[in-house]
Amino acid sequence: MKKHSVLLTVALCLLSAALTFALCVGLFAYRFGGKEGLREVLSLRDAMQLIEDRFVEPVEGEKLTDGALRGMVNALEDPWSYYMSAEEYAEYMDYAANQYSGVGITVRAEEDGSGLRIVDVAMDSPADRAGVLAGMLLTAVDDEPMQGKTADQAREAILAGGEDGVKLTLLDENEEVFSCTLVPEVLQKQAVFAEMLEGDIGYIKITNFEADTAENALKALETLRGEGSVGIIFDVRGNPGGKLSELTALLDALLPEGEIFISSDREGNESIIYSDEACIRMPMAVLVDENSYSAAEYFAAAMSEYGWAETFGAQTTGKARGQMTFSLSDGGALHFSTMKYLTPERVDLSAQGGFAPEHVIERNGEDDLQLEAALAFLIEGN
Repeated sequence: MKKHSVLLTVALCLLSAALTFALCVGLFAYRFGGKEGLREVLSLRDAMQLIEDRFVEPVEGEKLTDGALRGMVNALEDPWSYYMSAEEYAEYMDYAANQYSGVGITVRAEEDGSGLRIVDVAMDSPADRAGVLAGMLLTAVDDEPMQGKTADQAREAILAGGEDGVKLTLLDENEEVFSCTLVPEVLQKQAVFAEMLEGDIGYIKITNFEADTAENALKALETLRGEGSVGIIFDVRGNPGGKLSELTALLDALLPEGEIFISSDREGNESIIYSDEACIRMPMAVLVDENSYSAAEYFAAAMSEYGWAETFGAQTTGKARGQMTFSLSDGGALHFSTMKYLTPERVDLSAQGGFAPEHVIERNGEDDLQLEAALAFLIEGN
């Protein structure tokens, strides 16, 4: 009797908990979505339960939840909106901070499949401190051959090394074996590169508009001006965009007083960011291409509309939508479009299919005709 009493008590407790949960879910759905919201929540629950119970292979509930969230965002039919799992969100946060986990090498697969050629070694990285040099051939990671592997596969193998580190086997220029054990760490990614070109024309390559881009671009600009630059080329080709704050900080420093960014929400309410009167006056050019997205194409459009720079290259992508990232309780996140934005002259780059530079020049093999045209323009103007 005592055993049956305990079982009955446990059963009643479980039934009570289930009813309480169902009631809470139902009330929440009804409160925020009415009867339709309740129906949607119950349908989602029923579908997940059916799959877990009846699908021919065992399936994890977490996998179903991820799939449901991805499906919701995909239903928006917006190429700029997506769901991130906890692991993907952590990588995204590193990317937004211009950071990455690794040992500090950039590799390129050899055409003959012999391995992965190291084309760059980050300064003060684990690889740099161990004596790894650009030009070496990576042949194995933890004794796993790298012949026929891609750069992404090599990265996954290196990051799998964990806290104990990972053994790299390389061949130097004399084809002698060089081995080292490296522990991956969080490294800062360089997003701004600068150099002086012929005719005292400064060149600033901006690879993204993530953390610290504006500050580093302005530092590069001041360095080039200090070295006697008489003109500046900003290269944002292949730039996927980034943070609004970095874009407007750079535009504010370069442009004179006026509107430099206009956005509107779903109700059409506008928000305007202004530049102060402080600016930099000197001949400038901006390079763009079909892979210049978001902040990159907006940068070129704003500089052009103010008459502050000549633009060269190919028509850009046309991503005139701004996104926000919302973290979820499971560690993942939703990243979706929350606003439209317009150029200072109220142009919707998405509606017109991107920004068309004043000087449309297509690439021609290995010759960088776009850069050559911008360089010639600035040299002739001085």
